[in-house]
Amino acid sequence: MTDDGSTSFIEGLSSPRLLSTHLPYSLLPKRMTHDGSACRFIYICRNPIDKASVESPKKVLLLKYEDVKKKPLECVRKVAELLEIPFTPDEENNKIVKEIVELCSFENLSNQDVNKSDVLLATLISSGK
Repeated sequence: MTDDGSTSFIEGLSSPRLLSTHLPYSLLPKRMTHDGSACRFIYICRNPIDKASVESPKKVLLLKYEDVKKKPLECVRKVAELLEIPFTPDEENNKIVKEIVELCSFENLSNQDVNKSDVLLATLISSGK
């Protein structure tokens, strides 16, 4: 696409065409992206959080939902290390990490009385605190 938004130069290329762009999908011409279009796209991107975690490993921790579900103990340890409050050997031996995982589980949190009510504290909402 040219600066003025024209795609005429693309249409002049012989088919099939192979193009490379840094435009986000949402900015591509609609005639290329609509369901009836014959255009196909391969979208390659790098997760910006992953990039940040590589550049600033002491500031950014990348946790994927799937990893948290599969290895919750390991993820809790990583969070503690990021916050610079790693677990002591005594805490590890006393199963504190496991206890934290259990307390933070969906099952446990969804069974808390505060999460079973549709009532919101108006003072929290109105005061912004």
